[in-house]
Amino acid sequence: MIGSGIGADFNGNLYATGWTDGELFENRNIGKIDIFLIKFQ
Repeated sequence: MIGSGIGADFNGNLYATGWTDGELFENRNIGKIDIFLIKFQ
């Protein structure tokens, strides 16, 4: 997993973006490289 960006909103939520070429949180990789957006509350 490679992170490429982080951000926050006015409600205090944090966001992370990036890409992976393997499994991410027990989810199979669908393509050669998959992108992700994760929200932390």
